[in-house]
Amino acid sequence: MHAFHAPGTCPSFRHLGNIAPLVFARYVPFRLEQSVLVWSSAVSALLLSIVGTVLVLPFSSGVRILAVILESLLYGLTASAQTVYLYQCLNRGTAPRSRAGILKLTFTLGPMAAVVGSLGSQWILNHGVKRFAYPFDFGFLYFFGAACMAVLALAATRFQLVPIEEERRPGLFAYLCASIREFRASRPLSNLWLSYSLWYASLAVVSNLSLYVQQAIGREPRFIVGAALALRFSGKALAGFIAGSLAQNRGFRAPLISFAHS
Repeated sequence: MHAFHAPGTCPSFRHLGNIAPLVFARYVPFRLEQSVLVWSSAVSALLLSIVGTVLVLPFSSGVRILAVILESLLYGLTASAQTVYLYQCLNRGTAPRSRAGILKLTFTLGPMAAVVGSLGSQWILNHGVKRFAYPFDFGFLYFFGAACMAVLALAATRFQLVPIEEERRPGLFAYLCASIREFRASRPLSNLWLSYSLWYASLAVVSNLSLYVQQAIGREPRFIVGAALALRFSGKALAGFIAGSLAQNRGFRAPLISFAHS
């Protein structure tokens, strides 16, 4: 039995880390934004390496479970910071039209790479490589993820960003109160917040549904999770290409308007 592996539990802990950008945005000056991206990527690589090491060494199932859960929580902090500061570095390093082209390329090739990665992970977990029997199959996937994060950290050190004049920032509590007042005063912003909250909640619950795969179809989650993710990212690649093309030709509002009406 693969006791340490509980699909759905770890993503739930990982979502708790989404609070990180809110804190960073208040306290990280503009001159350090690139450094936040570099170090969050490097720490992500370290976390994944630690879990991979715990999995391949003869630790107990309890230690492995604890390592995976702690990694999920901490990785949620670093991954959410990466997402925000990748966009921030993109805004400061490219012109609007070039930015649309980059996003088109990223949201097309990125999900396609995710499809390949999902199917490759499924192949490994289905004992496609005989040497990677449990727990080395899971360990390999963590080490591979660590390598990807290390490459991101290295690439981020080479970004060239337009300098931004520092601004006086209110405290976190004052900022939160002002943000709530602004959202309450604007109906479009309130509707946007509600729509995004509902969308994100529905997206987050998908991970927890994988807990019941065995009851639903009679197979362990690890035998189908790769295929399920491949289907998801295939649709994401198609949507990314369409959205990027619309942004390039008709501006950044065009994808939102088109998808909202479709």
